[in-house]
Amino acid sequence: MAFCALAADISVHQGRIDWPALKTAGLYGVILRAGYGRLTSQKDKNFEENYVGAASIGLPAGAYWYSYAATPADAEAEARACLEVLAGRELALPLYFDQEDNSIPAAQRTPCALAFLGYLRAHSGYKTGYYSYTAWFAGVDLDAIRAACDSIWLADYRANCDTAIPRDIHQYTSSGSLPGIGGRVDLNHVYRDFVSEVKGESEMDLSFDTYKIGPVSQGDRNTLAALAGSLGLGYTHQGDCILIGPASLGDRKQVVARAEALGLGVEGVAPEAPEEDGTGEDKPETGGEGEAAQPAKSITIEGASPAQAAFLKALAGLWGLEAKGGE
Repeated sequence: MAFCALAADISVHQGRIDWPALKTAGLYGVILRAGYGRLTSQKDKNFEENYVGAASIGLPAGAYWYSYAATPADAEAEARACLEVLAGRELALPLYFDQEDNSIPAAQRTPCALAFLGYLRAHSGYKTGYYSYTAWFAGVDLDAIRAACDSIWLADYRANCDTAIPRDIHQYTSSGSLPGIGGRVDLNHVYRDFVSEVKGESEMDLSFDTYKIGPVSQGDRNTLAALAGSLGLGYTHQGDCILIGPASLGDRKQVVARAEALGLGVEGVAPEAPEEDGTGEDKPETGGEGEAAQPAKSITIEGASPAQAAFLKALAGLWGLEAKGGE
């Protein structure tokens, strides 16, 4: 049977919440507004209280950041503010970029989304997502946005709602009611078991600092190379696999999680002992396929769709990498 559960998204507009009463509602989780705009002073006034309240009743939480960004630079500033407000708090559900404000120029909506989501992917270990309503999705490059994040959250309140846009969460009303909350609250159907995925991630073998991933398609190879480049990690290509590392614990978690999300095999690689030349001295390193990986300065884009290529080039530019190919 397909997974389906109930979640609420909550902000200061719901006022003070009676969390023990809300526990009786049978919610799968809550998505908390962390804030909005480019400044940490714009954090949701009840975010910290709501985060503690959800934890007090064992309710899994995600978060969202409401955007006004009109340029990619503004979007990056918003992403930095968002991460400062979150301050490393654990999230079982994704962190969503909420883009719906009509002040945002149409031509800047996709670039801003890619800048915000790209910054989160480079500087945090959170699952990331994109939120908006049905008509808004028609004006953005959905393929590029989906490639930049882990989840789509769609708002559509119509009885005959959209069924074409892929989504993990469907916000179906803004007029819901729940015990413990006075007044209206947004309600959502969740079609993906994020909590079980997080539990699975906690069982990852992260004891190696370098990982061999594959077999990979050219598209997967491009995605992983871009991720490695964004994290400042070296990578090399070995046949139909890609080797990424050495990596810190936080970076290797991102690499392994992304590989598993793509359905790829992941194998930890032990460091090789240096060979001796009979003089008691280590041989100098030489080039070749097994050469120690160095931080990449460029990525080669091959076999990608136009939307994927555009996304990868935008991502490479944000992180100071040269993107080759993909014409």
